[in-house]
Amino acid sequence: YSMAKLTPFVVASFRDDRLRGVGAGAVVRDLSFLSSAINHARREWGVNTNNPCLLVKKPPLPSGRTRVLVADEEMRLLAAVAPIGRRNPEMLPLVQLALFTAMRRGELLALRWEHVDLSGQTAYLPTTKNGHPRLVPLSTAAVAVLESLPKHAEGMVFSIQAQTVAAAFQRATKRACIAGLRFHD
Repeated sequence: YSMAKLTPFVVASFRDDRLRGVGAGAVVRDLSFLSSAINHARREWGVNTNNPCLLVKKPPLPSGRTRVLVADEEMRLLAAVAPIGRRNPEMLPLVQLALFTAMRRGELLALRWEHVDLSGQTAYLPTTKNGHPRLVPLSTAAVAVLESLPKHAEGMVFSIQAQTVAAAFQRATKRACIAGLRFHD
């Protein structure tokens, strides 16, 4: 469709078709992207059209996850990521730091030694999901985990890749018989 032919009916039909194949969150993001593109064309290029996305109801988003580990699950998970055999030795400290700090996987994997102050018990995150830097307090247990890690030449706290973490974490939850757990939970 050209922008001149976009109507609320066309956008609503697109929404309904997309909902047959993907979740509500993906559809809301699609509608937001489309609306942004139309607004950009109106502001920057002088395209004289209304934004039909503003008149289309967005699908309701599911409620957020509230999954947390119980004590028994935490013990089983830590045992399942322990560096035994071919398991990656960085998984145990990575999971421990996630539990101690509530940092996201991406934040932990982007953490650099130059941003870690062990004596001040803080970790500086220059880039976070919301785009704002933040300072994370480190408990004594978190500092102990960090002190036990080797220093990599390139300055990263962890050298493991995100896809490796995802696969190893999935295998660990299966070994630990923990259902429905994601890394950020």
